[in-house]
Amino acid sequence: MGSTTIVVILSAILAVAWSYPTTVPPSPEVCSKMTPGHGPSPQKSKSPYTIDVSTANVKGGNNVQVTLSGNGETFKGFYVQARDAQGNRVGTFIPDDGAVKVHGCGGIKNNAAHHSGKDDKQSITVHWKAPQAFSGQVTFVATFVHEFETFWTNVKSGPVTVTA
Repeated sequence: MGSTTIVVILSAILAVAWSYPTTVPPSPEVCSKMTPGHGPSPQKSKSPYTIDVSTANVKGGNNVQVTLSGNGETFKGFYVQARDAQGNRVGTFIPDDGAVKVHGCGGIKNNAAHHSGKDDKQSITVHWKAPQAFSGQVTFVATFVHEFETFWTNVKSGPVTVTA
């Protein structure tokens, strides 16, 4: 078997594994581009999904409830991170009762949260802990997957101001 054939087979295996509906891999591409690794390009239309936060101001070390909603539409998957004004991932997500999984990107533990199953969701709430020694604004950025080939990226919350 030639090296080209092996590369094609390995690529196909990775594509299937990365498209698995009950997890999101912490790969560099997923972490930076926030795309699900399956289907065509993201939708260009306005997202039917929103991100609401429990507070616009939080002290470092305290938690914020982040609610991802379908506003009448369901979604099967999601992926969310908190980003500062420069686009850096900040803070940590807190694992919950099993509906939400967390993983680390860029060597930082639990700085992304995602779905743990492909069941339809109307909304889901994740908990994010503001970094202790950070002052500035963060925005929650998410990808919502409606169906395998239908997804929206770069859905943003309003800003949250963190004070150290």
